[in-house]
Amino acid sequence: MVATSGHQPDDDRIFEKEIRTLLQAGHQIDLVTRNCAAFKPDMLNFFHHDLGQLGLLAFSEAVSDLTAVLGPDLVMIHEPELLVAARRIKRRYAIPIVYDIHEPNREMWDLVSSKPFVAKKIINWALNRFERMHIKYIDSFIASSEIIAKRYRTKKQAAIVVPNYPQLAMAPAVNLGARAPIIVYQGQISAERGIVHLIKAFKGVVESIPEARLEIMGPERLPGTYQQIETILDRYKLKDKVTLHGILPHKKVIQLLQGSAIGVIPFINHPSYHVAVPIKLFEYMLAGCAVVASDLTVIRNLGKDAVEYVEPEDVLALESSLIMILNDAQLRTELAERGRALIENGYRWDYVAPRLLEVVEQFA
Repeated sequence: MVATSGHQPDDDRIFEKEIRTLLQAGHQIDLVTRNCAAFKPDMLNFFHHDLGQLGLLAFSEAVSDLTAVLGPDLVMIHEPELLVAARRIKRRYAIPIVYDIHEPNREMWDLVSSKPFVAKKIINWALNRFERMHIKYIDSFIASSEIIAKRYRTKKQAAIVVPNYPQLAMAPAVNLGARAPIIVYQGQISAERGIVHLIKAFKGVVESIPEARLEIMGPERLPGTYQQIETILDRYKLKDKVTLHGILPHKKVIQLLQGSAIGVIPFINHPSYHVAVPIKLFEYMLAGCAVVASDLTVIRNLGKDAVEYVEPEDVLALESSLIMILNDAQLRTELAERGRALIENGYRWDYVAPRLLEVVEQFA
């Protein structure tokens, strides 16, 4: 059984990679979600259970109750909020539990909290303590990076790194040559992701390259974020140059990337972004985009010489790099080729999927 309190049932990591891998290996999967539409892919041994509009505590209780009905060999959870369910399941039914950690929770809690400084520190301390008190009920951890895995690995609890690499089959062959002057950002939409900095930089890009376009796609972290972006676009007279797509099916995202010249990661300089691995980096490379990204530790370690790095939050530096690459077809192609080579030679899901099976098949 796979349970998620905050992801859509067709989530790229949870469904397209992990669940598909497990189904192909012959496992039956019950996916449990909260407040999501019905999801019925034509697949044998896959069952979706959406428990409706429940609060997090009620959802945890419902997951625990459903475990008694379904009787799975293993439960995999994807959010720290579900550690309450993990505790109940372990105490009541002694079923093995795997915790898949997508993000560096400590830094993310600090980043997204809007509380005053002192209140934030107290709340984040409490959240961290809550997690530490509950992870004793976890049998094994899966983490998206070694930095995160080290935080949870103990003598009795393994923490296996399963990076969020893309599936090469999503874009088996791409055109790495000349492309239209389209800049793309895909991922969560929020201020800390540098969206406003990107729009300000794009204003300068359009002044230099009038035919340039900016495509923005992804979910807003806070309601009203897209409306705020539209206000900024009005102010800069960019509404006819920027498309706000919202949430798109993953296959559509990859298609749009394949027609774009540059993929951007304009993150601010925050500790979380020196630890969290942005899947957009891999997907830009997969689709043959040149990548322009904030110069942050984890991005530089992974991107190597396939990325044009800029100082975080430096609008003029970002603008300059975007203009330079759009005006230099050879440089754009070289960056795209280097990125694609990194994907084909190592950053791909089929190379790490056996690690997932190794963890699961200890218990199921």
